Parts: sequence; C-alpha cells; structure tokens
Amino acid sequence: MPDRDILDEIRENLRLAEEYDSQNRNSALEDFKFSAIGEQWPPELQTQRDLENRPCLTINWTDSLVRQVTNAMRQQRPRIKVHPINDGADQKIAEVIQGLTRHIEVNSRADTAYDTAADHQVRMGVGYWRIVTKYVREDSFDQDIHIQCINNPFSVYVPPTETPDGSDWDWAIITDKMTRAHFKAHYPDADTASFRPGGYGDSGDWVQKDEIRLAEYYKLDRIDDQLLMFSDGSIRWKKVIGDDGREALTAAGIHVIAERDSYRKQLKWWKVGGSEILDERTTRARFVPLIPCWGYRFVVEGKYYTQGMVRNLRDPAISYNYFRTNEVEIVALQPKAPYMGAEGQFEGHEDSFRDANRKPFPYLEYKVVYDQNGQPLPPPTRAQPPQVSPGILQASMSAAQDMRNVSGIYSAGLGEDGNERSGKALSERQRQNEVSNYHFYDNWTRAICHSGRVILDLIPIIFDVQRVVRILGEDGKPQSVTLNEKEIDPTTGAVLKVLNDVTVGNYDVVMDVGPGYDTKREEAAEQMVDLLRVIPQAGQVGGDILVRNLDWPGAEQLADRLAAGNPLAQADKMLPEDIPDQAKAVIMHLTQQVQQLQQQNQMLTVDKHFGLSKQAMIESHEDRRHLATLDTKRRDTDVRADTSMYDTEMRAAVELIGKHLGINHEIAKLFSTERMAEQKAQQTNGAANA
Repeated sequence: MPDRDILDEIRENLRLAEEYDSQNRNSALEDFKFSAIGEQWPPELQTQRDLENRPCLTINWTDSLVRQVTNAMRQQRPRIKVHPINDGADQKIAEVIQGLTRHIEVNSRADTAYDTAADHQVRMGVGYWRIVTKYVREDSFDQDIHIQCINNPFSVYVPPTETPDGSDWDWAIITDKMTRAHFKAHYPDADTASFRPGGYGDSGDWVQKDEIRLAEYYKLDRIDDQLLMFSDGSIRWKKVIGDDGREALTAAGIHVIAERDSYRKQLKWWKVGGSEILDERTTRARFVPLIPCWGYRFVVEGKYYTQGMVRNLRDPAISYNYFRTNEVEIVALQPKAPYMGAEGQFEGHEDSFRDANRKPFPYLEYKVVYDQNGQPLPPPTRAQPPQVSPGILQASMSAAQDMRNVSGIYSAGLGEDGNERSGKALSERQRQNEVSNYHFYDNWTRAICHSGRVILDLIPIIFDVQRVVRILGEDGKPQSVTLNEKEIDPTTGAVLKVLNDVTVGNYDVVMDVGPGYDTKREEAAEQMVDLLRVIPQAGQVGGDILVRNLDWPGAEQLADRLAAGNPLAQADKMLPEDIPDQAKAVIMHLTQQVQQLQQQNQMLTVDKHFGLSKQAMIESHEDRRHLATLDTKRRDTDVRADTSMYDTEMRAAVELIGKHLGINHEIAKLFSTERMAEQKAQQTNGAANA
C-alpha cells in the first residue's frame, strides 16, 4: 500500500475514534482533573468567589477514596498461569512458558504498567498498557518481549469493541511526542511536520514548538488461504509452505488428508510523522498488542459508555467542599468576642483588655465599681461569640455521608473505629467495602489475562530458535533453561527430538487471584505451626517444608539440613518431576517398608550365622555345657581304657626286661607301678584342661 494511502487511512480511523468516543474522553478528562489535580469547583462559581476575595477550599476526598481502591488492588495483583490445551502441548513446557512470562513481567517492570492502568481505570474509566518487542542488544538478533506502560491514556485511539478485553480490535493508534533534536538524530532525512492534534486530552499545549507529534498504527490484515492437514498430523498454510514445500513433504511420504478455506492474521505496524512513514514491520501475531483496562462499561441506545469511580462522586464532593468552605468562612469572619463591663471598670487597664484577644495574659485587673446601693458590680465578662449555623454543619455531614454511600467505602475502609471487635467481624465489614468496588478488580484481572494471551501468541514468534533464557519460579527464584534444544543423533546427525519446544502446541491462560506468594507463604507457615500443635507427627514428614516457609535468615539452610534426613524430601530429588506427589509418597512408603524388611533379613542372617540373639546365646551355652559334660565323660572313659592298656603293656614290658636283665621282680613291679601312676596323673590333668 502506498505511503499516502496509509497516512490517509490513519487519519480517517483517528477521526472515527474521536467522533465515537468524544463524550467518554471529555468526561474522563474532567474526572481526572477533578480527582488528581483537585479542580473541584465549578469555573463560574470559583471565578465569582475569586473576584469577591472569598475562599474556595478543596478537601480532595475523592483522591483518597480512589487510592483506597487501587492500593487494595496492588496488594492482590493477579498472576498469569499457563495451561496446555491440546495433545501437542506439554505440562512441563507450560511451566517453562509460565516461568518465561514471569521473567517478562519482572524484566519489563510490568507492575508499573498494571498499576498505572488501574489508577486510570478507577479514576476515569479506562487505562491501557501495550506489549512490544525489543532487541536484546545492539549487536544481537535476539528479541525480548516487554510490557510497556502508557502514562497518557488519551493518546490511545481504538475502534468500537464488543469484547471486554479488546481482543477483536483490527487497528489501533497511539500518538506520542518527540523532541526535534531527538527526531533529527533518529530520522535525519525525514520531514519534521507533526502529526495532527487528536481529541480531548491529546491536544492543545501537549504539542509544543520544540516537539514533534508522531503516531504508531497497528493493523491486523486477514489473508485468505487454505488450511492443509497432513498425514503426520501437522497443519500448515498452503501459501506459506508453497509448492516446493508441498512437493518435499510428498517426497517424504507425507500427504494432504484434509483441506479447507480459511484465513490467517498478519499484524502490521507503522510509525508515521505528519507527511511520511518513518518505520514499518510485519509479524505473524494474531492480536493488536494493546491492552485496555475498563472501569464500569455499559451500553445506552447502542453506544458504549465508560466511567470510573469519580464520576458519581463529583456532586457530593462539590457539596462537601461548598459547605466546609462556608463553615470556615463564617468562623473566620466573626469578630473577636469583646469584654463587657460597667462604665469605669476598665479605667487604668485599657491596654490589657485591648490586647486580651491577642496576648495570653495570666490575669486581668479591673477597677471595682459600686452600684447605687454601695454593692460592688460583677467583674467584666467576655461576650459569647456567634455560632456556626447547625444547618451548615448538618449539610457538611450529609455530604460526607453521601460520598461514603456513593463510593461504597464506609468507616471500616477509612480506618475509623466501629462497634466490631472480633477479627471475623472486622474482616466481614472490610469485605463489604471491597465487594462494592470489585468490578474494578475483576476487569483489571481480565485485562491481565488478555495480556497473557498476547504474550503466549508472541512467544513462538520471538523465541523460535535454540536460545538460553531466564525463567522465574513462583517463589521468584531464577533459573536458566534452553528453549528449542535439539537432541542430535551422533551417528546420522538427524534431530531426534526438540526439548522445551515452545513453538508447538496450544496453551491458554488462567488467572490466579488473591494474595501473592509471599503472603501465602506467611499464612502457610502460621497454619503449619497450628497444625503441629494438633498433630505433632506432621513435623516428622514436613518439618523442612515448614522451616522453608519461615521468613528469617538461615531458614533455607536449616530446611536443607532437615530435608537431608527426611526420606520424603529425598524422594523429590531422586524421583522424576513428572511423577505426582501422591505417587512419590506411596513409592517412598513402600521403599521404607522394603528397607525395614531388608534390615530384618540382615538381622536374621547375622543371628543365624553368629548366634548373637539372646535366646540363641542361652541355648548355645546350654548346649556347650552338655557337650562338655559328655566330652569329659568320653575322655574319662578313653583315659581309663588307655591307662588299662598301658598298664598291661607296661607290666609285660617290665617283666620282660627284668627277666632279661635279672632284676628283682619286686623292684621291677614297684618301678612299673610308680611309672603308671605318673602317666595317669598327667592324662587326667590334660583332660581337665581340655
């Protein structure tokens, strides 16, 4: 499309947006000035009072009520959660994408964008933020996704939408300003003509002589194409793969099994000045990356209206300011209360009574004057000053109550004491204040949810190659992962599989609302301590979890030491992450039983081999005593038999020797008897020692 046609299209869409949304923009601008700047007096009334030199007090209660709502929203900022929704998606990869989304939010300071949009939403009915891509460094082709704050919601021009999150927009315009020096540095050959002024809140003094107005234009094109389903289950666009790609798939044995006419979206972006296009890009994104955050949105006679919290507070606030100003004015204009006394009582003390309204005298002297009967008259007294009209006081109180009724924030939300004393009663009263303005929080959550879908749509486009990125866990702890990591066959060089592939599968976003992780951790720690008082055994299986949730130095180190002695904690490290926690608990319980059986088996083996059990030792001792007795008897019998045999042999030998040597028979007999007695004694001692 020629440049002139693009510029004409931008101007025409800008005109349509101004006409359609002019009333909302005008009212929103008045709401913003009323609450943020404090322009709360009608111009004609303020001009009249200024001419009369009369006060115009502004007690900006509306700003306090707005911050009461927005600060409560900040305390419970919604969180994006990613879930797989088809067969090509994986729960583990969903956790990686969710961690990458957290990193994108932290890295781009998304909380500032969310909070700014929430403040605009509550004050005037709508706020915005945008999602952009930026190169990581000047010398890199890698890009990152960033959530960018929009400080001026009046610089945004969008078409009418039927959806609550703007997901059906097919174009959007964002105007911006740039100094002429900055513009010349970036676009040295470009014309310095400014883009024409916009609608309410985006014109007038906003364009200055040393600045140039630029505009960014997003447009979603619908490209007619044929959707092809192949025999391997893949789905591709006919015009994208082309004839060459289709022939290559056919050669690989992959054929088309279904096709239908459809269309694919293509996002185009232009940056333009007053008379030319400065930059342009094209991506495969399916959404305009601009996120609206509506306040209260409704339809009247076919037209959408938006408003925030301030719109209905303006009249009560004006009344409150008027009556409080009158109250102050009446008191300020009252004369000083004079002293009243009889003639002559101030004689000689005129200066003291004249300065009594300006100086804190500890006492006042007066001249005693007597009446006609000779009695002293009463001392001088101060006259009672005129009082503020009770009607004005009542009107101020009524206006204050009107502001409470309209805002839905009563005494509990403003920190005033009530009759409630129990924690449950106080929480219930506070909850009533939050419920009356919950639609702001709900719409804010819906906007962040759409922001998550836009990020999910951009992740396969931006992170389409192998790349190491940082992801964040729910507890904020960072870790590095490799996206689209190819596992190569070392022999053939073919790609076996792709790990952490974020380019395939469909994922969706659900929102986690309520207190953040730190608040949940503190509450969990308190409840765990209460649980241990009731069930002390819980500390044996989850003591490390309790300590890890405590917020004091050294908690992590102590938890690691407790986990080292906890089999269930070791299971989390040893078993694969994809095993459910219940299955891990069952596995560890069975493992403990097996270990106990193994220990018992070892004990039995030791007892059997070494006889170390008590009963075995007793039985073994008795058996040994019995065996020793039997052995002694056996040995005694053997000794006696041997002795008898030796005695017979000895007698025979002595007799034989005596006959041969001629020794006396009695001497030989004696010698033989002594010798046998000595041998018998030696044998008996040997048996006893055994």
